[in-house]
Amino acid sequence: MAPLIAQKKQLLSAHTQLSYNLPHTRIHCCQSYPRLTPTSPEIVVYGHQNGLTILYGRDFTSSYSIHLGNPVLSLSFPPSPLLTSDTSAPSAARTLLSTHLVLAATCRDRNIHVITLPLSPPAASAKDVHSILSLGIGASTHQTTPTAVAITLLPSLTETATDDLVLASTAVNELLLWRIPVPTAALPKPKRSPKPWLRLHTHTPAATLHFNPCATSLTRRHQLLLTEDCGAARIYDLREKRWSVSMHVPVHRIGGVRKRILAADWCVGGFGAIALLEDGEWGVWDLESCLHKSYTAEDGASLAGFLFGGVVGEDFASLASASRPSKRRKRDTDDPTSPGSSVAGGSFMSVATDTTYASRTTFATAFTGAASAERASAAVPTGSLAVHPLHSTSLFPHSSFLRGDAALRDMNRTRPEPTPDVDDEAFVLQFGSSLLLIRSLRAFWKGEHGSRKRRGGAGSSTTASENSESIVVRNVDVGGGRMESVGFLDCTTDAETVRVVMGCGVRIGGVDIKVPV
Repeated sequence: MAPLIAQKKQLLSAHTQLSYNLPHTRIHCCQSYPRLTPTSPEIVVYGHQNGLTILYGRDFTSSYSIHLGNPVLSLSFPPSPLLTSDTSAPSAARTLLSTHLVLAATCRDRNIHVITLPLSPPAASAKDVHSILSLGIGASTHQTTPTAVAITLLPSLTETATDDLVLASTAVNELLLWRIPVPTAALPKPKRSPKPWLRLHTHTPAATLHFNPCATSLTRRHQLLLTEDCGAARIYDLREKRWSVSMHVPVHRIGGVRKRILAADWCVGGFGAIALLEDGEWGVWDLESCLHKSYTAEDGASLAGFLFGGVVGEDFASLASASRPSKRRKRDTDDPTSPGSSVAGGSFMSVATDTTYASRTTFATAFTGAASAERASAAVPTGSLAVHPLHSTSLFPHSSFLRGDAALRDMNRTRPEPTPDVDDEAFVLQFGSSLLLIRSLRAFWKGEHGSRKRRGGAGSSTTASENSESIVVRNVDVGGGRMESVGFLDCTTDAETVRVVMGCGVRIGGVDIKVPV
């Protein structure tokens, strides 16, 4: 598939934009499948008005379509750490995940499908190489179209040494969970559609769902991250069958309503979470004090602020030339108790919180209150994010120097639990037509510590030269249509270029971002 190519160069970044025309009227969702090894094929799956299409190869030289007769609105893959075979205690389900592409998809007709097909590109003449398990439409399932789905693998409740595929789906205020036994290394074909294993209700409609990807803790793998329209993210523990932690995002300075979460996912190997808000602000919750001593979420507690974050679309060159805010505005921003504060006491914002005050409050000024809800919803740009583990690099090497100064290192030595074995991670966030790439969480967090020391520990913004570990790409244009989703197609620790893929209207877009040496 030959793309349309456009070379772009901005002040602090250079990138190539690619656009692939597709034979469909609209793309509803698009995700890149995690690569198991460097030699594994690049895979992109997108949903359209008739079903699914799977694209193989860096330039999508091969494709395979699955006709479902209905628009596919959302997709989900198992967490990437589960996609490799567990040699210590192999199960049929783990073997299935290591040899097949496994996904869950929701359709407009309320049906939810679990689909498997070989990881290798099928031959051009191959037909029906996939298997489908449909959860069906009935009184026990959703009565409205599901808005999100998540899939993972957990130990069976009835059989030893076996695993179940576990699905979570949400529609309006309802959350359903299914358990599907996998006795052999193939998708089961029950005579009747499985019924939900658990039914829950949320305070407000849920928007996103993600199972914890932690590869080293079975307890954490039972955690489900859910975001609600009310501006809250919650964690549900499937093992304990209860809500364990709630995380709240900041409120708009005018109107006092909480910002809506556009996208969220687990990060720090399942020990933290990252969220993107409706005004382009993003932030990280350090749920188990892995990155910072004084920032943690106790069991059953409510977490009110990000440990660190920024604004998508702002880079250090633009911040250096921005006008300095007034003293009154600066005091409001630095005060962690102010209504618009995004950070908890003692934490800090990257990418200059102060200088982005005006751009971050424009939306709140124009669209707040119930009377403007419809107008606000139409005006909010699309937003999405992706977290990509870098398996070749550890996030916490050598007793975790990331914890900062001597006091933090002393705390690390007396910590009752050892520093977790977590891979480094790359982030990409999309807001409107802008992209923010953080190539390495390890390098970014190390830069934040350096900035904080130079500021004397204050929680104010960084300067233009203090942390250059993020790359901003603005005005991404792949031929029309709003970006609906973003993901990594190719990202390794030592690569000179990172390829990001996204769904845009009737096209698949790609951006090759050159990484500074």
